[in-house]
Amino acid sequence: KKIVNTSHQKYTYTEMSADISLIKRTYSRYVSVRTIGNSCDNRKLYDVVIGNTGSGRSIIVIGALHAREYMTAQLCMAQIEDYLKNHNNKNASEATAGVLNKIAIHYIPMANPDGVTISQFGMSGIRNSTLRKALRKMKVVGGTKYWKSNARGVDLNRNFDAGWETYEGVSYPSSDHYKGTYPVSEPETQAIVNTVHS
Repeated sequence: KKIVNTSHQKYTYTEMSADISLIKRTYSRYVSVRTIGNSCDNRKLYDVVIGNTGSGRSIIVIGALHAREYMTAQLCMAQIEDYLKNHNNKNASEATAGVLNKIAIHYIPMANPDGVTISQFGMSGIRNSTLRKALRKMKVVGGTKYWKSNARGVDLNRNFDAGWETYEGVSYPSSDHYKGTYPVSEPETQAIVNTVHS
C-alpha cells in the first residue's frame, strides 16, 4: 500500500509530516529523519536521509523552496517512498541498492512550509499573530495562491550567500525577488546551509 498520496494537488505540510512519520516507521532500517530547524512560524524543517551516510558522498534535494511550487514536496516524498519500497524488490533491488550503497541522499522535501501554507490557505494559515499582522501589510500581487516567499516575505531562493549582492532592483518584502536584508537571514536558509556544511 502506498503511503504518499499523489492523486490530489494540494499536498500540505500536515500531510507531509504524517507521511514522514509513517515512512520512518515502515522503513526504519533504510531511512533516517531529523529536524534541521524551524520555520519563521515554528514548523519543523525535515531532513529525510536514505542511502549510505558513511560513503563520504551526498546529494541534497530541496523541495518547495518557492511556496507556490508545493507539488515538488509531493514529488520528493513519492521519490523517497519509491526508493525505499524498491530497495529489497528483486527486480529493482540491484539498481536501487547499488545507488543507495554508494551515496547518501538528503531530502528536504518542504523547505518553505510557512509559504506553502500561505499559498494553500491564505494568511490565516500563519499561527503567529505578529507574523500574520506583518503579512497583511505586505503587497500581494494576484492573491496568496501565487505566494512565493516565506512568512517574512523573503524569496528564499535569493537569500543564500552565493551571489546575494548581485541581485538588484527589489526592495520590499513579498515581491517575487526580495532577497532579504542580508545573506542567509532566514531560519529556513540557515537550516539548509547548516545541513550542507555538516
